[in-house]
Amino acid sequence: MQWTSEAEEYFERVPGFIRKTVKKGVESKARSENREIIDLTYLKEAKAAMMGSKSRDHLKDAPHAGANKGRLDRYTSVLTPDRAQSFFARVGVDPLTHAFERKTTVHAGMGGEPVEKSKIMGIWDRLLDTPRNQSTAAYFHIPFCRGHCLYCGFYVNPVSRVKSCAYTDAVIKEMAIDQGKPAMSGYPVHAVYFGGGTPTALEPRDLTRLLKEIKHRLPLANDCEITVESTIADLDEPTLDACLEGGANRFSIGVQSFDTAIRKSLGRRSDRDQVVSTLTRARNTNAAVIVIDLIYGLPGQNMTVWEKDIKSLIDLNIDGADLYQLNIFSGGPLDTAAQKGKLPGPADIPEQACMFKRAVELMEQARFRRLSMTHWCHGTRERNIYNSLIKQGCPCLPFGSCAGGSLGGYAGHLEGDLGRYMETVESGRKPLAGMLAHPAHKPVINQITGELEAGHLNLSEMERQLGPDITTELFRPLLMQWEEAGLVTLKDGWVSLTLAGQFWQVNLAQALIDYYAMAVESRLG
Repeated sequence: MQWTSEAEEYFERVPGFIRKTVKKGVESKARSENREIIDLTYLKEAKAAMMGSKSRDHLKDAPHAGANKGRLDRYTSVLTPDRAQSFFARVGVDPLTHAFERKTTVHAGMGGEPVEKSKIMGIWDRLLDTPRNQSTAAYFHIPFCRGHCLYCGFYVNPVSRVKSCAYTDAVIKEMAIDQGKPAMSGYPVHAVYFGGGTPTALEPRDLTRLLKEIKHRLPLANDCEITVESTIADLDEPTLDACLEGGANRFSIGVQSFDTAIRKSLGRRSDRDQVVSTLTRARNTNAAVIVIDLIYGLPGQNMTVWEKDIKSLIDLNIDGADLYQLNIFSGGPLDTAAQKGKLPGPADIPEQACMFKRAVELMEQARFRRLSMTHWCHGTRERNIYNSLIKQGCPCLPFGSCAGGSLGGYAGHLEGDLGRYMETVESGRKPLAGMLAHPAHKPVINQITGELEAGHLNLSEMERQLGPDITTELFRPLLMQWEEAGLVTLKDGWVSLTLAGQFWQVNLAQALIDYYAMAVESRLG
């Protein structure tokens, strides 16, 4: 398959961590149409088709019709291309199950204006010379996995012992490139997060030395939260011990479901007994916070299975959990398997909404505390600092191939091609592959996303900062319509989400952001 130079240049804008998946999808589409050359026009058409911008009539009879499906893109998180038109909710229906057709985005408030490639390093150097003065996170991406789970869009590279060692060396060298610059020193880093991929796919000794180098090279706060993501299969005793020796104090473990049949159908290698024994062993070390991910809406997961998953979580007496709604990414493995009939259709939106409601009921009965719309904690140790900082729009220092972060009004992502990443670091340069400039109203975005994650929005405070004509009066038609629809309550200058509003929280947050941006643009115009 041949690509024109214009198409290749345009394709470089795609975030590295999904580049292989997107390229495979584009070329597969081209082959199905007997096309041998991919030019810029065709690439844009293929992109629009993969985003769902064309007619969705062909999805009506699909096995996942009605499920939450959309494009995988860390920098926009768009699930529906017409999200800016999805302001008002349906009235006269059950707001929990039918307020909107579907979720409009995975994470509200993402995106920005692309920066010309020639200007990226100059901007980065200027940002490094500017001291930080607010709570900060650091993100380390480990782009390796031992297999590709069907629901996941983040698989990039298989792992080996040689790759583990070489990659760890490269990340340590990347940290050294900018070490000592004002943005990398001084003000404390309050949360470090190892994401992937599967960070625990690295060799134990590499995990230990990388964690120790982070503590040596970054100004970590005394109570810094240091999280390592893992699967059950990768968190064996040597790996657990290696992470603890390096200073990890929190593990986020992707369980997704305790049900053995569902786990196997998704590509997970461990059965229920192995899941329970691994979590029990990690919990019994009493040396770190243990939280897990569970997903509702998976193929074959009815309400009975979902209730068993929640009750299994509660019985384990661990520190917390994220309860996530299933999102299906166009062209991804789960989408393909469902289209071919290899898996039963996942739950539709109303079914997922009912699962969400039941989870809230069970977690509240067990006296778990809610830290965000998806995150619950048990006891006093779990803080969820990294995710809270990111939702609030705080700076995030990125390291590792495919890593994303933000600093000084810009979001950046690092080179996703492992070979190019290693070569760039070896040459002594930060491997930045792309950058977005945040919009001028980013502080408003941060306030909306950060507060609505906690289930409320302080309109009085926004009015004090921006003026009544910019907040209360501007948002009034939208908020009053949502209150009529049963999504929010308005009282004493506060917007509070109902249970239905909590389920649709990302839609509401994104609608407020888009509504604000369109209104400001209209006034400036």
